[in-house]
Amino acid sequence: MSILKGQLETDKGDALFPRTSADMVEGINAKQLLLNNDFQVNQRGQNIYDYTNKSGHTVDMWLASILKVTVLSDDWVKVENLHTAGHYFQQKFGFLRKGKYAVALNVRNIKGNVSLHYEQEGGSVIKIGDLKNGRNEFTFTASTMKNIAINVPTNGSVEIEYIDLFDGDTAFHHVKELYEIELLRCQTTLLPICSGENFIPCHKMIGGGLYAYVYAPNMIRNPKLISSNIQVMDNTGKFKNTTIISSMYIGGYVRIEITSNGLSVDPKMNYAVRGINFLTCEPI
Repeated sequence: MSILKGQLETDKGDALFPRTSADMVEGINAKQLLLNNDFQVNQRGQNIYDYTNKSGHTVDMWLASILKVTVLSDDWVKVENLHTAGHYFQQKFGFLRKGKYAVALNVRNIKGNVSLHYEQEGGSVIKIGDLKNGRNEFTFTASTMKNIAINVPTNGSVEIEYIDLFDGDTAFHHVKELYEIELLRCQTTLLPICSGENFIPCHKMIGGGLYAYVYAPNMIRNPKLISSNIQVMDNTGKFKNTTIISSMYIGGYVRIEITSNGLSVDPKMNYAVRGINFLTCEPI
């Protein structure tokens, strides 16, 4: 058994997110609490996420509310608010944290009064502090904490390299995780299935609809489907539009039921389906 410098053999992190190279700073065991804290994983593959009239996820695990988010060429992200009220770029945990925390983030090109916040159970928003260009460090104690969020004011913007969150009162030096390791961590909340010309198999049940099964044993919660323009290649050899009836997470698999109405399909035969883009359990 190999042990990283400074890591106690009895302290291997938790089952879902064991300690990795990015947790080890100058021989100190510094557990990083955020997923995709430096925005390097972008499984949706867009360079610009324009959520100026709605909310949605951008790079993995990061949610934009009425904001425009641009992935820059040096892997920083630019967050812009083009509206008349402050809005948030945030990572939600999907559960409550509580205790003493240290947060560090590196930013540049601030426009307006950009600030850092978190939301308590019950919806109260607590301000941690205002941001300045460069590295910012804060410590705070939260009775309950649902997220970590950057507030961007009207016509404001900021470019962000990373946001680190640690247990305790020390904001450690930022260490960039290996992409392959961070990708695996992110795929516990967002798993690509098929899109474009890619497809997965489905089969026709006797007396029933079409079923596809996706192996997803590491999702941390029951996932939902992100899909668009569901199509099945039937006996005609052409892809035809159809719809999803239901999906269910069972024993590490997602079972997807697809309507066969209007399709030329035979029982016990396999067919190709496309348009099931992602499984996601990213908190919203």
